[in-house]
Amino acid sequence: MSRNSQAQHRTDQTSPYSPSDAPIYKLNPDVLLQIFFLNTDYREDLFDAEHWTVDRGDHHGLNNTLYSFQVCRLWRGVILLSRSLWGRCIDLNDLRQVDDKWRNEILLRSGESPLSVTGRVNDKDTGLWRFFTSTLLNDHWTRIRRLSINVKGTMALLGDNEIGRAFSRPSQRLEYFRASFDFVPLVLSTPELSFFSDNAPSLSAFSFKSISIRLQVPWLSQLQHLGLSSTVTVPELLERLKDMLLMETLDLDLTASPFVPITSDAPNITLPRLRYIRVAGAFDMCTLLLEHISPSPGCALTMDSELPHLMPNHNTTFTEVDYRPLHRVLPRYSQSYLDRHIATSLSLFITDASFPKHARFEIGFISDTVKIVMGRRERSSPDFLSAITDSFSSSHRAKITTIDIVFRQYDPYTKDNSGPLLFRFFLSFGAITTLKCHPRVLQFLLDISNGVDVVFPLLRTLKMKELYILDESHNRSFIAPFIAQRQAAGMPIEDLDLTKCEWPLGDVGFLEEATGLKVLWRYRSSDEVTQYICGSGKPETLSLGSADPHGSL
Repeated sequence: MSRNSQAQHRTDQTSPYSPSDAPIYKLNPDVLLQIFFLNTDYREDLFDAEHWTVDRGDHHGLNNTLYSFQVCRLWRGVILLSRSLWGRCIDLNDLRQVDDKWRNEILLRSGESPLSVTGRVNDKDTGLWRFFTSTLLNDHWTRIRRLSINVKGTMALLGDNEIGRAFSRPSQRLEYFRASFDFVPLVLSTPELSFFSDNAPSLSAFSFKSISIRLQVPWLSQLQHLGLSSTVTVPELLERLKDMLLMETLDLDLTASPFVPITSDAPNITLPRLRYIRVAGAFDMCTLLLEHISPSPGCALTMDSELPHLMPNHNTTFTEVDYRPLHRVLPRYSQSYLDRHIATSLSLFITDASFPKHARFEIGFISDTVKIVMGRRERSSPDFLSAITDSFSSSHRAKITTIDIVFRQYDPYTKDNSGPLLFRFFLSFGAITTLKCHPRVLQFLLDISNGVDVVFPLLRTLKMKELYILDESHNRSFIAPFIAQRQAAGMPIEDLDLTKCEWPLGDVGFLEEATGLKVLWRYRSSDEVTQYICGSGKPETLSLGSADPHGSL
C-alpha cells in the first residue's frame, strides 16, 4: 500500500465521512451566492427601529468575503465569478492600505456592477480619502447604490469641490444615502446646492444631519427613511410631512428650528407606515411636533429634549401648564407601542452632570426597554413624573419585570425634595423581579421607605453594576441593610449577582449572615460563574479582594 493510500485508509478509519461530504458543499452555487450576499450586509442601526441601539460591531463585508474565498475551490470560484458580490464589498474600514493596489483590485473585480460604499475616513487616511473622492465619487458616482460614509476630522474640507460636484449630480441608481461629517464643507451648506440635482428616483433612505436640505426637493416624498437637522418651523415641517406617506423611520433634530406656534388650521399628520420616530431639540418644539403626528400602531419613539426653551431664567420651574403637552403626547405613543410590543425592562438614568444650562429629558419606547433620562428639573416635578406614570396602563406596568437605575452626581436628599416623588414612581411598578443598580441606590430605597412601604415586593434578583473597591465599608453599609430589610419583610433577595462588577470585588463576607442568599461572581481570568450559598459555613469563600484561584491577581 502506498503512503497516500495508507493516509487515506487512516482517514477513512477515523472519520465517518470526508469534509467534502458535509451538506454545505452540496448546496447549489446560486444558494451559496445568496449566503455570501448576506455576509456582506449589516443592519444600518440608524434606519432600523428594532435594532436602533445596535452598532455595526465587528461585521465587515469585505473580510467576510475574503474568509469565504479561502475555504475551498468551489467557494472561491463562486465568489470570483460574481461581480455584484465584489461591488458590495467597498468597505473603507478594510481598505486602509498605503497604496491603491488592493483598493483598485476590489473595484476591478466588481466590473460595472452597483456599488455599496461604507466606512469611515479620518485625517490620517489621505490615500483612502483620495480614493473615495477622486475614484469613487468622481469616476463611479452613477454606480453607487448605497453610500454610508463617516468623515472624521477636517479631511472633508480638503475635497469640498469633489464632494459638492458628486452630491449635486443626478443618480438613477442611488437607493441609500447616509453621511456624517465632523466639519461640513462649505459647498454643502449653501442653499444653492441641489442634492442629486433633484433627480434620484430610486432613493428611499436619506440621512445627513450636519446640513439642512430644501424641503421642496421632489425625492423627499418617496423616502421611507429620513434623518435630518431642520432649520424650518414645525408648521412648515408638518406641511411637508403630510405628503410623505411611505415614511417608516423619521429622525429629526429641531435644535436650530425657530419656534412658531401652531395655528388652528395646522395639519394633523397620519403616517400609516411609520415604525420609529426620534425627535431632538427644545421640549416645546418636540412636543409640538409629536402632538400633530398620529403614531401608527406599534410605532416606537425616542424624544431627547432640553427644557425650558428660550426662557431667560434657566432656574424657572416648569408648572403643570408647561408639562401639559407631555400628558397628551406620551400616553398616545406609549399605548400605541406597548399594545403591539411587550416591554419588560425600565431603564432610569438620573443626573446632575453634563447639563449645566438646560435640564435634559429623554424617553424612549423601543425594543423591550423603556428608557428614561432625567436632568435636574424633571425629577422634582410631580407633573413630569405623573406624565411618565400615566403613559403606562396597569397591564403594561405589570409586564415590566426588570429595572435598571443609575444616579450620576445626583443626591436625592437635596432641597428639591425629589426623593419622595421618585419613590412613589417606583411604587407604581409592582411587578419588578430584577433590580440593576449601584450600592448608593440601595441606600436611597432603604431610607426613603421609612420602614413602611417596601418597594418592589416581588424583587428576587439584585444585580450590582459595581462595588466600592476602595472603601469596602460602603458595600457593607449599603448592601447588607437592604438585604436584611427584605428578609425581615418576608420578601428576601434570592440571588445577588456580582458578575458585572470589576475584579477585585473586595471582602463581601458580611453576606454570610443572609442565610439562603445565593451570591454569583466571576473571577477576572475566567468566564465561568462561581456561586456560594450564604450560611453554608465558609464565609472565607466571599473574600474576593485579592487572590484569583485561576491564577490572576
